[in-house]
Amino acid sequence: MQIFSKNNLWVSFVGLAVLTASLWTLLPGGDVMAANTNIRSMTWSSVNDTVMGGRSSSDLTWNKQNELVWTGRLSLENNGGFVSIRTQGAELDWAEYDGLEVVLDGAGRDIQVTAQRRDMTVRAGGYRALIHTQGKGETRIFVPFSAFVLKRFGREINGPTLTSGLQLASELGLLLADKREGPFQVI
Repeated sequence: MQIFSKNNLWVSFVGLAVLTASLWTLLPGGDVMAANTNIRSMTWSSVNDTVMGGRSSSDLTWNKQNELVWTGRLSLENNGGFVSIRTQGAELDWAEYDGLEVVLDGAGRDIQVTAQRRDMTVRAGGYRALIHTQGKGETRIFVPFSAFVLKRFGREINGPTLTSGLQLASELGLLLADKREGPFQVI
């Protein structure tokens, strides 16, 4: 089955160690997102379960290959259990795209790709699509925007679909909340 199309927004992840990825490499050209937004110029931040008393931690930096590097430790201590990274203040227009192709070596981890809309930011949630990765090797999957589910605190909620506001995309991120304690690295 061929999943490639000129209307797909491409996100590529490449892996090493527990979880390593080449985050948001978009085709063609490697540094172009919808509306010619270079991800290096976007503001990135991490939000972890410490906002609710948890003990997980994460940091993000850029390596010499100009890739975003996300590292940390997932902890279930004190009712914790999530780490995330996301862009802030972006104005993205995905109206001409069908979805994301995600390629990652996630060592069997469950990773959520996350998004928000400018017209309705969902606190403690947003639009999420779950990716189940293979225990070994690369996982390649096309995720249509229609597969993103609106959630708050991990539970599905009612509201407009992501596809009804693709021209209003304002945030892109990753969430790790698979209840598997320990260190991780995403590139």
